[in-house]
Amino acid sequence: MMSHDITADQALSLAYARPDLRASFRAAYVLDGKFKRMVEASKEPLLTRIKLAWWKEQGLQKPVSETALGDASVQLAAYLPKVVTLIDALELALDNSETPVTAAQRGLALFELCAAIGGRSLTQPAAHAAQGWGLADFAIRTQSADALSLAGQNLAKPSLRDLGGALKPLGVLATLSRRDVECGLDQASPPGSPRRMLTALSFALFNR
Repeated sequence: MMSHDITADQALSLAYARPDLRASFRAAYVLDGKFKRMVEASKEPLLTRIKLAWWKEQGLQKPVSETALGDASVQLAAYLPKVVTLIDALELALDNSETPVTAAQRGLALFELCAAIGGRSLTQPAAHAAQGWGLADFAIRTQSADALSLAGQNLAKPSLRDLGGALKPLGVLATLSRRDVECGLDQASPPGSPRRMLTALSFALFNR
């Protein structure tokens, strides 16, 4: 179990994953969170780049056993190029810390990885939703009204029906982010709250 390595929203989204895809989706979330925290904690960008390069060139191919990163890497061995793309997107934040641009790229890379796991490709509307999720996540964490506005622009464009079926967990994440945009920074419901559970359930029921 890797639930302690993912966010409450991600854990909630997994409740709506197909059973055969759930472990791989969870692994994608773990990789995203672990590498993101590695970048955020960096005090020596050059050293962090070396660490990330090692993971991309060696660690992902021969994962460190009995670690969350290693276990997730084994689970996603078939999607290595998409995993590397996700790490590359996160690495962009090493230059000038995280920005709305890097947050949107991270969202897109994570959703593309999960889409590949589900045997799908993101449609253009779904790509907008992915970027919106990344922007909303950034906005809530940094209390950035500008980033939240950008998230709303992306999340207003797509029909989230493109994120149903095998990609329903992504639809849940995007729907929760759209709810955060509608509520604003001061009124966003806390992670794990009944309101968020009802929002996720409502999406899932109408997007089979």
